[in-house]
Amino acid sequence: MKKKILPVLLALGIMGTSVPKTAASGDLLKNQINISVEDMVIEFPTVLYKEENYIKLRDLAFVIKDYKEIEIEYKKDEKGKNKIYIKDGKYKPIGDELKGDIDFKGAIIGTENISVGNEDLQMRKVNVKGYNYFRLRDLGKALGLDISWNKESRSVRITKMGEMKDGDIAFRETATEKTEHSPILLVKDAGEGNISITYSVKVNTGGYSLKTKSVKRVGNKIIVTPDLIGPPADAMVTQVISYPTTSIIISKEELPEGYVIEIEGEGDENGMLSDR
Repeated sequence: MKKKILPVLLALGIMGTSVPKTAASGDLLKNQINISVEDMVIEFPTVLYKEENYIKLRDLAFVIKDYKEIEIEYKKDEKGKNKIYIKDGKYKPIGDELKGDIDFKGAIIGTENISVGNEDLQMRKVNVKGYNYFRLRDLGKALGLDISWNKESRSVRITKMGEMKDGDIAFRETATEKTEHSPILLVKDAGEGNISITYSVKVNTGGYSLKTKSVKRVGNKIIVTPDLIGPPADAMVTQVISYPTTSIIISKEELPEGYVIEIEGEGDENGMLSDR
């Protein structure tokens, strides 16, 4: 069986309907992030709200226009409500893309109706002087883009979904001697563009230690193969169920959008291991 965990670090949320509200003074901050598309790194003006970066839809469309063409249209739907339509086509710049002069006076926080292809979505937004800013990950998911952290350039990397190739992932082991009394699978932000994965394997006697044999990316799955090391043949061991545990560090740059971590080994009856 396989142990699985859906990480919350890179979780994406498409928001339901909410009542728009005027942003309070100090709720919004000007910010700037670097975004890499293919071989380019672009400085992006953003709106920082609740420690999350919101980017202008037209800015993103302008930057990716030679990489993924999209056309943006603002019009009323069949019910007479304002709606943003995004479809395949050539983006037409209007001349104010990537401008950093953001004035928060009268800014509105709420949701926006968006049609992407044949799918209708509602996304959380910040509206500043008539321009809609959305969370980059929400836009990435809607447009079929992977959003990840590029450690070398210290920038947010944008790639088309599916461009990440399957294969081995480099990792660093940080602990191998700890033993738990219950199963564990824990994913945390490790800083500097990394995550840590702490996991255990069930054994029926004491004296075992755990290391990691390999980490591979297969589609959206991150598959961790454990290396269980038994005690010496002449060692005195207790006949008790235990869970030798180890931790590894991997780069967020290696993680596809919507990734799932699987540990090869034994889990509970549903193949799931508790995250505690």
